[in-house]
Amino acid sequence: MPKYTRMLCWVRVQDKEEIERVIKGIPLKFVNSLSDFENMITEDSYLIVSLNFSNEELKKLAEKFPNNVFNFYRLKTNENQTAAQTQLMGYKNITDGQYNADELRDNYLGIINDLWHHRLFENPTIVKCC
Repeated sequence: MPKYTRMLCWVRVQDKEEIERVIKGIPLKFVNSLSDFENMITEDSYLIVSLNFSNEELKKLAEKFPNNVFNFYRLKTNENQTAAQTQLMGYKNITDGQYNADELRDNYLGIINDLWHHRLFENPTIVKCC
């Protein structure tokens, strides 16, 4: 029996377009607000939130749903991650890191078991210098 029945996504418009382009054959449900997101969370929902939306309210929401994992969808190349966003990563049931649609799809399908381990050891982010 599959662990999840759908991906529930609270993401920016440009993130939605990218997710829809990459993720096929998986039920996707997009919401437009934190309250809609909260009202639609079920135990069998795979949760995706734009890292851009991470804040104290999201932290409180994660505490309300300790049996769900909150996964961050990545920022764009030209966007800088803030200290507040970094501090929320890895908090209780919020995953470490920010991920591409293909990584989230593969995690949903069980191809990638641990996103953070995958990012660190199998698909490291390349940091360009100077």
